Amino acid sequence: MAPTHAAEILTTTLYGESDAWQGIDEVHCEPLVERSAKHDWQIEPHRHVNLVQIFYLSQGECEASIDEQKTVLTPGALVILPEHSVHGFRWRKDSYGYVLMITRSLLTRMEQNLGPQHWSRNQGSVSYSPNQQPLIAQVFAQLLDEYRHQRPQRAIMLEAITLNLMVLIDRLHSEQHRTASNSASKLKHLERFIELVEHNFQQHHQVNWYAEKLGITPAHLNSLCKQEQQLSALKLIHQRIMQEAQRQLIYSGKSASTVASLLGFEDPAYFNRFFTRLAGKSPGNYRKQWAHKNQPE
Repeated sequence: MAPTHAAEILTTTLYGESDAWQGIDEVHCEPLVERSAKHDWQIEPHRHVNLVQIFYLSQGECEASIDEQKTVLTPGALVILPEHSVHGFRWRKDSYGYVLMITRSLLTRMEQNLGPQHWSRNQGSVSYSPNQQPLIAQVFAQLLDEYRHQRPQRAIMLEAITLNLMVLIDRLHSEQHRTASNSASKLKHLERFIELVEHNFQQHHQVNWYAEKLGITPAHLNSLCKQEQQLSALKLIHQRIMQEAQRQLIYSGKSASTVASLLGFEDPAYFNRFFTRLAGKSPGNYRKQWAHKNQPE
């Protein structure tokens, strides 16, 4: 799927609708076919703010572009798309599945009881064994049924089923990424650090600024990041800056100097050196190579 170079990356709530998400629901569930068929099964690159999306594909196939990655989704795919992730899809016309959107405010409230839900901030597919697929499909079917009917205590039931799904995904994610030795305090500090980076990466704060906000030493923060993420705190900050730079270069028509300014770089030349050091190529070459590699066949 080739990128569409609009002046801005399309940011929306419900793709293809001009109105914002209406009503008081903090959960939105719909069958995949409902929106995709309206757009000839092709969803152009876009992103959401303060919303996390979960896709479950039960049949069919999809060519997906998620940030700088291209992948093919096959039946059984369970995909997490955190807020700000730029994504586009080309679905096969017999595809069926579910799309779930959860507000960040609901996730935050649920995290007060569940603890940090790292999967909601890390895009990608969640792996699971074949015998777990019926349970996953059942939960999505329950969500869709509850969402579509105005029954008594509907909002409470929607949150309850969503909570069920979150616990299920968290368990699956834990099997992939966590060990039993992780303490709640470590995970809380890491989650808070990632949240601070998300809201402040354009300000180019140093590691000691984040450590001070967390009430821990820079050495402790670095140790925590290396233990849990295999990267230093500074590299995680730079990784977030690079992620946004790549998104803008791929999916928007902004010049490299405009992207530099957007990301808080006062000197475009310094941005060019920063990007080249981390990507191994200049912003201009990165954009050209990605476009060439992803030309429609």
